[in-house]
Order: sequence, then C-alpha cells, then structure tokens
Amino acid sequence: MPEEHPFHAGMTEAESSETRPEKGAEDEIAMLETPLPSPDGKDAGGVPPEKEMRRLRSLLLQPEIDKISDLEDRLNNYATKPNAISNVLAEAVVMRSSQDNMLNRAFEPIVESSFKTFLKKHPNDFINIVFPLIGSTIRRSISESFNSMLGSFSKSLEQSLSLRGIQWRFEALRSGKPFSEIVMLHTLVYRVDQVFLIHSETGLVLAHAVNDGVTSKDADMISGMLTAVQDFARDCFDNENDSSSLNSLKMDEYTIYIVRSPLAYLACMVRGTPPGDFLNGLSENLELILAECAHLFDDFKGDSDPFVIANKYLQDCLAQKFKDEDKSAPVWAKRLAVGAGALIVLFFAAQQYHSYRMDKAVDLLRVEPGLLVLDVKNSWGFSPWRVVCLQDELARPISLVLDENGYDPDNFDIQSFPYVSYEPDVVRLRVIKKILPPEGVEVSYRDGVIFLSGTADMNWILQARQTLSATPGVLSVDSSGLNDPRVAELTDLIRSVETAVVRFPTGGDVPIPSDQPALNKVIDDLVSLERLANKMGLAVNLTIYGQADATGSESRNYEISQSRARMIASKLFAHQANIPTAIYGIGADLSHGEDAKKDAAENQNQRRIDLRVRLVKIAETELLPALERS
Repeated sequence: MPEEHPFHAGMTEAESSETRPEKGAEDEIAMLETPLPSPDGKDAGGVPPEKEMRRLRSLLLQPEIDKISDLEDRLNNYATKPNAISNVLAEAVVMRSSQDNMLNRAFEPIVESSFKTFLKKHPNDFINIVFPLIGSTIRRSISESFNSMLGSFSKSLEQSLSLRGIQWRFEALRSGKPFSEIVMLHTLVYRVDQVFLIHSETGLVLAHAVNDGVTSKDADMISGMLTAVQDFARDCFDNENDSSSLNSLKMDEYTIYIVRSPLAYLACMVRGTPPGDFLNGLSENLELILAECAHLFDDFKGDSDPFVIANKYLQDCLAQKFKDEDKSAPVWAKRLAVGAGALIVLFFAAQQYHSYRMDKAVDLLRVEPGLLVLDVKNSWGFSPWRVVCLQDELARPISLVLDENGYDPDNFDIQSFPYVSYEPDVVRLRVIKKILPPEGVEVSYRDGVIFLSGTADMNWILQARQTLSATPGVLSVDSSGLNDPRVAELTDLIRSVETAVVRFPTGGDVPIPSDQPALNKVIDDLVSLERLANKMGLAVNLTIYGQADATGSESRNYEISQSRARMIASKLFAHQANIPTAIYGIGADLSHGEDAKKDAAENQNQRRIDLRVRLVKIAETELLPALERS
C-alpha cells in the first residue's frame, strides 16, 4: 500500500472527491497511488517535482479555478448576457429613474422616433385610439364655455334692465370703463384670480391655476416677489424666530393670502373680501396636496412637471361669489328679460327677412327691360334703400314693377337718369310706338333687324320703312313678309293699261274697228286705276306715245302720231278722269331699219299708241319703288 499523502489526512472521502479535478476514476487512483517525492528532489517513482506541484495546485485550488473559468465563459459568451440582464432590467430601470432624469433623456429620442414611425405606418389606428378622448373633451369644453356664456349674458341682461343697471351704465360712460367691469365691481363679493403652489425651500412655482377671464402674469416673477417680501418681513420684524411668516399681503385691489407648510405653501390672489373659513379651505387643500405628493417632495430636484397632479386641488381654490347670487331674480325681471331677448331675436329675424326681400326686389329691377341698376345702398333697420339706375323712356315705371311683384315702392329711394336702351324688348317697344302697326301686322326684332309681317296698307308700309330707318337700335328693316291686297289689283290694272294694243288705219287717228273695244277697256282701266291709287294715297301719272308707220313724210308721221295720242287723252278726259297726262308724237318707228320702210304699208302694228303709268305719293315726288316700272 502506498503511503498516505499528508494533505489527505483528516479529509473524508466526500471532501476529497470535491477537491479533485474532474478526471476519470483511473487517473484519480493513479494520482493517489503515486509516491511523494523524496528529500533529495525525486520521488520514489522518479516523478519530477514540477509535476507534483501542479497536481497539488489542482487539488487545493480547483473550485476557484472552475469559478474563474465560469466567469470568463459568461463574460466572453454573448448568448448568456441577455438572459442575465433580463432578470434585473426592471429593478435597474426603477432604481435609475428614482436617481435622476437621465433615463428619460436617453429614452426620449427612441420613443419619439418610434411614435413617429407608428403614426406613419398606422395613422388610422392612432385616430381610432385618440378620437373618443378628443371628441368628449371638446364637447365638454364647448358645453362648459356655452353655459358660462349664457350665465354671464343672463346676469348682464338682468342688470341692464334694472334701475341699478342703468345707473351703472352711466357710470361706465362717465369713467370710460367697460360696463361688465362696472357690474363686477358692484356685485362682486370676492373672487380668487390665481393660486400658486410654491416650494418653501427654493421658492420655485410647482403648480399654478388661473380663474376664467383673468390675464395671467409671469408665475415665476410673482413667486420671486413673494419670497423676497417674506424674507424681508422675517429679517426686519422677527430675526430670532425662523418659524414666523407673512400670512397676507395687500396690493391695490388684490389681497394675497398665504398658507404655509415646511415643504410648500399656497399663495392666493383674491379680489374682494373672502369668507371667514376661506383660509381653512386653503389649509385643507394644502394638506391634501402634501399627502398625495409626499414622494415628489422627497425626490424634488427642481423639476415641477410631476406636480401637475396638484392642479385639481388648486382648481378647488378658485372660488368666487357675487352679491345676491343666492337670491332668485324677481318674476317680472325674468319675464322682462325673456321678453327683451325675444324682441331682440324677432327684430334681427325681421331685419334679415326685410333685407332678403329688398335684395329680391333689386334683382327684379336688374332684369327689367329698359332699367340698368348702377348702385344700391342698403340701410340699417327698415329705412328705405337707395337705388341709382338708368331708365329708358319706354321702360315700365319702377313703382309699377315693384307693386306688381308684391313689394312696397316706399321702401326704396329711386334715383333714375334717362338713357337709350338697346335691349331687344325695348327696341321692339320703341318700333311699335313709332310705326303704330295696324291690326294684323306682327313686329319682331332680332340682331338689329326689324321683321314686319302680315297685311297692311301700302302707304303705311312706305311710311313705316322710312320711319324705322332712323330708329335707335334698328340696323335694317325686313318687310318682305308684308303685303297689301290692293297692290295686286293695282299691279294688274297697270299691266293691262301698258300692254293694251290699239291700232290705227293709215293716215287716221281713229282706231280700227277691231281695236275699238281695246281702247274702251284702256279708258276704263285708267279710271279704275286712278280711283284705287287715290285710296292708297297715291297719284297716277300717264304718258301717251303716238306712233306712225314709215309711209309718208317725216313731218306728216309726226303730226299723225301726235294726233293719235291726243285722241286717247280726250277720251280719258271725257270720262272725267283727272290723271295728269303727257302727250308725245314720235312719228315713224325706224327701229327696223330700211326693211321696215319697204313693209310699212303692210305692217299695221306700227300705227299704234303706247301708254306708260307712274305712281307717286300724294304731295310728294318720290316714285313708289315697289311698283316702279322696270
């Protein structure tokens, strides 16, 4: 058996096994059976001392070596770090947050970037989350503001309709102050305008609340002023007693009430005289603030943002009270206020309706033919509106236009100036007024042209054409649609007269027997033509040309042709016709040349008369264009 190792003496088997290196069972047995070195530096088995020292170190320090290896493995193996950190992350965040704001500053860019990314990717989700909160908040704010406005309006209306309100209104006019301020000065018992929660040690404003309708000044500046005043009062009046403090301070119309505690104090700016229990209420609110914010005071390092939770207690301090606000207004005052409000509403409604009707009436004037509205000046209330316009002489009267459409002309002050309108309806009226068309004649106007159609007298047609040529707005006249039934008869008579054939024998001025009926018909047609023309306002002019054949001398032919024309004129005179007649003897018709002379004895057609008719207007020399012989 080998000799027992001195370091193994007194060790149990279990303890010995814990200190051995993690090797196989055979190695452990071999190590234990290895003899110790001899005093001369060599063991019995010849093992070197260095190896024995390593074996000794492994037996003594193996647990520490294993722990160091484990620590190196943890430090160098990154897979084990997240697991280890996750076990202490929450505690580390809480601990760091209680020390300072560095954690907030570190997370602020990350949270901001993440929030922006979320908004870009999921805008609808954000809207769905925030919408119920914003909607209810807005409705609540509007409701409270509206109720406050109605209350203020009702109170001001009650005060305005009373004798006291009238006196206050005169006072406002005399002093130059707003009426609402005068009412407040006379009716206000007290009102807390502002409340400050101030840190006692540093003098910093932790929270601040302002009453409605009050203009807020710089809270830090007011806090600094209060701190300085309190320090001055403590130094001047009670240097040895550090617990003494200033409880109130009078500044013009304000009184500043201060309720203190070792950690913080409340400062209230009060207008008027508060009730006796006012300071007790402030003290109770301060105690509630201290109780809820105790941990914030312990960790306070200059940041006032966490103290926003104290605002609900500061809002409770913003109290106000008016005189007689507990008394209900008299019934007559309420009825009078309601009646006055109803009258005001009715007045404005009537004013709006009146303005609406006046606008409609002006619109009618704008589209009325012959009227050109230049300017309209409306007036407040029910005063007449002033209307400046241009009016054609043919336009309908403005008062008639208004009255026909149900508007009172007295509501307008009309100032009109004459002008010539070129509107189609007005031009047509102007034409009708000038030509006075008879029954059966239609007048229309389009693009500067007057169109006349129907049945009318020829004399009227001529006069209408001449009249319309100088009418404003008329560029031309189209009378092709007009006709006179007598014109056709007149034209037939003229054609019958001018185409009649009356021949004479050689050397005679009495028609041959076969043409005697033609002569009688010519005379009858001329008499009828004269009568019809006179009815139409026309006069007939007749020219008679006597002709001869080539037989005989030229002088003889001239005499016989003139005699033949004179014979027709005498026949016409014998029938009592008053037709102006011109007689011409033109001798032989030589239009056929020498051949005509050879055949003149046989050509009886050369011995004839020709009649020409001209119609002129009575007392005028202008010929009738429609019937002028072509």
